[in-house]
Amino acid sequence: MFWPARAAHLAQEPELSHARALIITTRQTEAQALTGLLDYQDRRAREADAAGVDHHTRRALREAATGDTAHILGVSEQVASGMLTAARTARTTLPVTWKIYLAGIIDTARLRAITTTATTLIRAAHCEAFDAAAAAAAARMTLGELRAWLRRYTATLDPAQYQADCDRARADRWV
Repeated sequence: MFWPARAAHLAQEPELSHARALIITTRQTEAQALTGLLDYQDRRAREADAAGVDHHTRRALREAATGDTAHILGVSEQVASGMLTAARTARTTLPVTWKIYLAGIIDTARLRAITTTATTLIRAAHCEAFDAAAAAAAARMTLGELRAWLRRYTATLDPAQYQADCDRARADRWV
């Protein structure tokens, strides 16, 4: 069973070891549920394509599938959409991160932080290095530490792009 380095000394405690096993099982179950919900959304999209419906109807059917997902998860459609988008992004473009998510090593909050950052990367060449580094960092850091690390890491990947993003964000601020 995976233990972050900072908590590895606690593995010898039977109650804590049992709790850690339950946490990992819960994360794996959540990952399996999200995978199933992605499969549902994909199936609904394929059915709409096969029926030959127009773009607006396909979009409405996709939104309905997201609504169904929100009902199942007990969250708003916006939260469900964010979870599905993060899962789909990881599954399609971040294989290392997706693998450790399925294994229960990281939770959904860390997955979302990584995928949100990944969508800001301009160059595809950065994605592979980012995926491996972010997955390793997420496994050993708290969510807050991970978010700070993601900001620093993306700045080192493409300093010019990071500076442009900062300048754009600064220009968009107003009081």
